[in-house]
Amino acid sequence: MSFVGALASACAWLKENQAWENKKASYPDGGQQVEMLARQYASFLHESMPTHHDGGVRDMHRSFAIAIMDKEVDYLIGWIARSRGQNDLSKKFFTKATGCKLPATIRDITATLYAWAGFTPEQASTREAEKEANREARLQAKRIDDDIRWIGNSLSSSRVNHEGEIKTTKEFMDEILGQGYTEIRKYKSGAVDRYALVNPDIQRSYLIKGQMVDYARAVLAKREQEKASLIREEVPEATPIQALRP
Repeated sequence: MSFVGALASACAWLKENQAWENKKASYPDGGQQVEMLARQYASFLHESMPTHHDGGVRDMHRSFAIAIMDKEVDYLIGWIARSRGQNDLSKKFFTKATGCKLPATIRDITATLYAWAGFTPEQASTREAEKEANREARLQAKRIDDDIRWIGNSLSSSRVNHEGEIKTTKEFMDEILGQGYTEIRKYKSGAVDRYALVNPDIQRSYLIKGQMVDYARAVLAKREQEKASLIREEVPEATPIQALRP
């Protein structure tokens, strides 16, 4: 390992350990219980599978211990709500540490973890629906970004004459999209569909076709996503659903 690599690793180790010490200090007992839980988890994995685990306490053991202590249901679902054969030892340790027996299927494990963490079935259902909506939104955002990148690359290989200046088709599209041309309107020309990119404020338009239409749609869709995200950030946060603690 190079000196720079070694230095980076040392800095990462120090940062990780400082975060661990800070987390332990946040507990009433100074972190004794979470420390013991992390050590027990590391030892359990080593005893069960010594060829894969050396017994040393690392970030994964600490994170799992914190998740159990704090009932971080999202972390636990991601780590142990898995089909048979995946993270089975961690499932066994969770049961050993908490007394909560986990069923076999992903769906039933998820429901059990929510109940153990103090959520009602209705609260769990709402939370899972929100997570699924967020996952779909992230996937849609990625698809839009991919479209903008790939179509933009294609449009960069062609040229247009715009107001006496030769520029790439992508440059032309970016320019007019930034000038208030924000509506795509379709109309018929004989039996053929035609498209115009319209500035509704001044009622002017540019005829666009082919990938220009696809690019405009992707850019405008991204703007709508960003606008929706900004609105969500500006709206005061509603009172969160509170997990019922035993």
